[in-house]
Amino acid sequence: MKYQVYYMKDDWVPWGLIGTQPDPLKLDITHVPLAEIELLGMITPYANLQHIFNMMQANIWDSEGKAQPELKARGIYRTSMSVGDVIIDPEGIVHVVDKGGFVSLGKLGG
Repeated sequence: MKYQVYYMKDDWVPWGLIGTQPDPLKLDITHVPLAEIELLGMITPYANLQHIFNMMQANIWDSEGKAQPELKARGIYRTSMSVGDVIIDPEGIVHVVDKGGFVSLGKLGG
């Protein structure tokens, strides 16, 4: 089960942090694809999203700061996943990180 992780582009961060939801069909305008994460098992859909969110914190996936040059090359100036970032689940459903968890924005292409 592969999940896609998208981080907000720098100019979208102020909007994402206040809860503005991106258009799932135009993520290339507001977000940058960052990673593809494969989970071997399914706990629950929400638990899987939470697990990926936890995995994408700087102290977990980039504790030595080695990803900084790659992130900066993509126009991203932070390491940890935050409010406004996006996870696309294996079914193509776009989930945006929200202050209270995740908000589903619907399925890509439909």
